[in-house]
Amino acid sequence: MKTGFKKLDEAIDMSGGKLIVLEANAGMGKTSLGLNILSNIATKEQEAVVCFSLENSKDEIVKRLITSKAMVESQKVQNMYAEELTQDDFDRIQYGIEVLKDAKIFIDDTPAITVEEICEKARKLKLEQNIQFILIDYLELIGAKQEKESNTAIETEKITKELKNLAEELNIPILLISCISSSKIKDRENKKLLLADIILLLYIKSTANITIVKNDSKTQEEVELAWMPEYFKFGNMQRILNNEIKEK
Repeated sequence: MKTGFKKLDEAIDMSGGKLIVLEANAGMGKTSLGLNILSNIATKEQEAVVCFSLENSKDEIVKRLITSKAMVESQKVQNMYAEELTQDDFDRIQYGIEVLKDAKIFIDDTPAITVEEICEKARKLKLEQNIQFILIDYLELIGAKQEKESNTAIETEKITKELKNLAEELNIPILLISCISSSKIKDRENKKLLLADIILLLYIKSTANITIVKNDSKTQEEVELAWMPEYFKFGNMQRILNNEIKEK
């Protein structure tokens, strides 16, 4: 299983039943990176995938997918019939729609879905559609409408443990987005890094830096990607330097 980013693929193993946590502060492009990976697996690897989106609606997710695939500025996709759109814009949007139309991407935007519901729906999709990748956006909103008297840390551990078990049961990777500040990872000491196999810590400057922490190792690796916020898109740095920035 490949993420579509060469350097990231060299740094992490996406095969088998792994729980991967993508963590960063708010507004750092976590959803965009998660959707880029999901789209790459669906369109390039031609595998069935599912996105459990607890923050954005299905319509918003679809428009984000079209934006990053078409490489057209997001506001143009939001208003794709506006007069200021060029013929090239229309062609690119049409291209994005056509590519995604043939992909097996399932989107569930049930608000405050519980971890039990996620597991039940994922098992059904695995049985009926043979899904090979799950994206969950994001951890802190799982079951958010339910009143909980339990400690947040205990609840987080329970959710991540169930999702790790699900990944192992279905033998597919699960990418779990988390909005917890990356600085809090220091407070966890060695608590199995949220019980995940891999933690991706995302930092965005002029480019994007991803620090990778593996559960079975104290070493860290860093991957640099290009970040294009107007397209909700990350790219391989070398392709950007070579001017290979257009999907089409």
